[in-house]
Amino acid sequence: SPRTEAHALRALCSINREISGYMLGALSDSFFHKKESLEIYKRVLKFNERKGNVPSLQLLLEDQLLSKEAKAFIETSGKPISDQAELEALVENLDKYRRTRLIYSMCKDAISALTVDGAIDIEEVQSAIVGKLTEIQTRRTTDADVIHLGKDSNALEHIHDIIYKESNDQVIPTGFAD
Repeated sequence: SPRTEAHALRALCSINREISGYMLGALSDSFFHKKESLEIYKRVLKFNERKGNVPSLQLLLEDQLLSKEAKAFIETSGKPISDQAELEALVENLDKYRRTRLIYSMCKDAISALTVDGAIDIEEVQSAIVGKLTEIQTRRTTDADVIHLGKDSNALEHIHDIIYKESNDQVIPTGFAD
Protein backbone atom coordinates (compact mmCIF):
# COMPACT_ATOMS: atom_id res chain seq x y z
CA SER A 1 0.00 0.00 0.00
CA PRO A 2 1.52 3.35 -1.00
CA ARG A 3 -0.08 5.04 2.00
CA THR A 4 1.52 2.53 4.39
CA GLU A 5 4.90 3.00 2.73
CA ALA A 6 4.63 6.80 3.01
CA HIS A 7 3.64 6.47 6.66
CA ALA A 8 6.67 4.24 7.34
CA LEU A 9 9.00 6.72 5.65
CA ARG A 10 7.59 9.54 7.76
CA ALA A 11 8.26 7.46 10.87
CA LEU A 12 11.77 6.75 9.62
CA CYS A 13 12.40 10.50 9.48
CA SER A 14 10.95 11.13 12.95
CA ILE A 15 12.76 13.56 15.24
CA ASN A 16 12.25 10.99 18.01
CA ARG A 17 15.43 8.87 17.82
CA GLU A 18 13.70 5.82 19.31
CA ILE A 19 11.12 5.80 16.52
CA SER A 20 13.58 6.50 13.70
CA GLY A 21 16.08 4.02 15.15
CA TYR A 22 13.48 1.28 15.38
CA MET A 23 12.40 1.89 11.79
CA LEU A 24 15.99 2.02 10.57
CA GLY A 25 16.66 -1.37 12.13
CA ALA A 26 13.37 -2.99 11.15
CA LEU A 27 13.15 -2.00 7.48
CA SER A 28 15.03 -2.95 4.35
CA ASP A 29 14.48 -2.00 0.72
CA SER A 30 12.37 -5.13 0.22
CA PHE A 31 9.63 -3.50 2.34
CA PHE A 32 9.02 -0.85 -0.34
CA HIS A 33 7.38 -1.33 -3.73
CA LYS A 34 6.73 2.14 -5.12
CA LYS A 35 9.58 3.78 -7.02
CA GLU A 36 9.25 6.95 -4.93
CA SER A 37 9.38 4.99 -1.67
CA LEU A 38 12.58 3.24 -2.69
CA GLU A 39 14.12 6.55 -3.77
CA ILE A 40 13.34 8.15 -0.40
CA TYR A 41 14.45 5.10 1.59
CA LYS A 42 17.81 4.91 -0.23
CA ARG A 43 18.32 8.66 0.23
CA VAL A 44 17.65 8.36 3.98
CA LEU A 45 20.13 5.46 4.24
CA LYS A 46 22.80 7.43 2.38
CA PHE A 47 22.22 10.44 4.65
CA ASN A 48 22.46 8.17 7.71
CA GLU A 49 25.69 6.66 6.38
CA ARG A 50 27.31 10.08 6.03
CA LYS A 51 25.90 11.94 9.04
CA GLY A 52 25.14 9.17 11.55
CA ASN A 53 21.46 10.07 11.88
CA VAL A 54 18.39 10.24 9.68
CA PRO A 55 17.23 13.52 8.09
CA SER A 56 14.16 15.29 9.37
CA LEU A 57 11.12 15.31 7.13
CA GLN A 58 11.63 19.02 6.45
CA LEU A 59 15.25 18.45 5.42
CA LEU A 60 14.16 15.60 3.18
CA LEU A 61 11.56 17.81 1.48
CA GLU A 62 14.26 20.38 0.76
CA ASP A 63 16.73 17.81 -0.59
CA GLN A 64 17.62 18.68 -4.19
CA LEU A 65 18.61 15.08 -4.97
CA LEU A 66 15.04 13.82 -4.46
CA SER A 67 12.65 13.95 -7.39
CA LYS A 68 9.51 16.09 -7.28
CA GLU A 69 7.43 12.91 -7.35
CA ALA A 70 9.19 11.55 -4.26
CA LYS A 71 8.71 14.83 -2.39
CA ALA A 72 5.01 14.91 -3.31
CA PHE A 73 4.69 11.28 -2.24
CA ILE A 74 6.18 11.80 1.24
CA GLU A 75 4.01 14.88 1.79
CA THR A 76 0.86 12.75 1.39
CA SER A 77 1.64 10.61 4.44
CA GLY A 78 -0.57 10.94 7.51
CA LYS A 79 0.07 12.03 11.05
CA PRO A 80 3.32 11.03 12.79
CA ILE A 81 3.47 7.84 14.86
CA SER A 82 3.90 8.34 18.57
CA ASP A 83 3.88 4.93 20.28
CA GLN A 84 5.70 1.61 19.96
CA ALA A 85 2.59 -0.53 19.40
CA GLU A 86 1.55 1.54 16.39
CA LEU A 87 5.11 1.36 15.07
CA GLU A 88 5.22 -2.42 15.36
CA ALA A 89 1.82 -2.72 13.66
CA LEU A 90 3.06 -0.55 10.79
CA VAL A 91 6.16 -2.71 10.26
CA GLU A 92 4.05 -5.88 10.47
CA ASN A 93 1.67 -4.47 7.85
CA LEU A 94 4.57 -3.59 5.54
CA ASP A 95 5.97 -7.10 6.06
CA LYS A 96 2.66 -8.65 4.96
CA TYR A 97 2.77 -6.61 1.75
CA ARG A 98 6.44 -7.58 1.24
CA ARG A 99 5.69 -11.29 1.65
CA THR A 100 2.68 -11.07 -0.68
CA ARG A 101 4.80 -9.46 -3.40
CA LEU A 102 7.51 -12.09 -2.99
CA ILE A 103 5.02 -14.98 -3.12
CA TYR A 104 3.44 -13.53 -6.25
CA SER A 105 6.85 -13.14 -7.88
CA MET A 106 7.87 -16.67 -6.90
CA CYS A 107 4.69 -18.22 -8.35
CA LYS A 108 4.90 -16.17 -11.53
CA ASP A 109 8.55 -17.18 -12.08
CA ALA A 110 7.82 -20.85 -11.34
CA ILE A 111 4.87 -20.96 -13.77
CA SER A 112 6.85 -19.32 -16.55
CA ALA A 113 9.78 -21.71 -15.96
CA LEU A 114 7.43 -24.70 -16.14
CA THR A 115 5.57 -23.58 -19.27
CA VAL A 116 8.58 -23.06 -21.56
CA ASP A 117 8.94 -25.22 -24.65
CA GLY A 118 11.75 -27.72 -24.40
CA ALA A 119 13.55 -29.22 -21.44
CA ILE A 120 12.64 -28.03 -17.97
CA ASP A 121 15.43 -27.93 -15.42
CA ILE A 122 13.43 -28.92 -12.34
CA GLU A 123 16.46 -28.54 -10.06
CA GLU A 124 16.85 -24.93 -11.11
CA VAL A 125 13.13 -24.24 -10.60
CA GLN A 126 13.21 -25.90 -7.19
CA SER A 127 16.33 -23.95 -6.18
CA ALA A 128 14.68 -20.67 -7.22
CA ILE A 129 11.55 -21.51 -5.19
CA VAL A 130 13.60 -22.41 -2.11
CA GLY A 131 15.54 -19.15 -2.45
CA LYS A 132 12.35 -17.10 -2.63
CA LEU A 133 10.80 -18.97 0.32
CA THR A 134 13.89 -18.21 2.38
CA GLU A 135 13.64 -14.55 1.41
CA ILE A 136 9.95 -14.53 2.35
CA GLN A 137 10.62 -15.97 5.80
CA THR A 138 13.63 -13.77 6.54
CA ARG A 139 13.00 -10.50 8.31
CA ARG A 140 15.42 -8.26 10.12
CA THR A 141 14.81 -7.65 13.80
CA THR A 142 16.44 -4.90 15.78
CA ASP A 143 16.74 -6.80 19.06
CA ALA A 144 18.69 -9.69 17.57
CA ASP A 145 20.94 -7.73 15.22
CA VAL A 146 21.71 -4.36 16.79
CA ILE A 147 23.88 -3.66 19.82
CA HIS A 148 23.12 -0.22 21.26
CA LEU A 149 25.89 1.81 22.90
CA GLY A 150 25.49 4.77 25.22
CA LYS A 151 22.33 5.65 27.13
CA ASP A 152 19.92 2.68 27.46
CA SER A 153 22.51 0.42 25.83
CA ASN A 154 22.23 -3.35 25.62
CA ALA A 155 25.97 -3.85 25.04
CA LEU A 156 26.81 -4.95 28.60
CA GLU A 157 24.45 -7.92 28.55
CA HIS A 158 25.87 -9.01 25.17
CA ILE A 159 29.44 -8.68 26.44
CA HIS A 160 28.56 -10.55 29.65
CA ASP A 161 27.00 -13.36 27.60
CA ILE A 162 30.04 -13.59 25.34
CA ILE A 163 32.49 -13.76 28.25
CA TYR A 164 30.64 -15.86 30.81
CA LYS A 165 28.02 -17.90 28.99
CA GLU A 166 29.46 -21.38 28.53
CA SER A 167 27.26 -22.72 25.75
CA ASN A 168 27.73 -19.89 23.28
CA ASP A 169 28.10 -21.11 19.69
CA GLN A 170 29.24 -17.68 18.49
CA VAL A 171 32.49 -17.72 20.49
CA ILE A 172 35.53 -19.68 19.43
CA PRO A 173 37.18 -21.35 22.45
CA THR A 174 40.75 -20.12 22.96
CA GLY A 175 41.97 -22.85 25.29
CA PHE A 176 42.73 -20.40 28.09
CA ALA A 177 41.35 -21.32 31.50
CA ASP A 178 39.31 -18.72 33.41
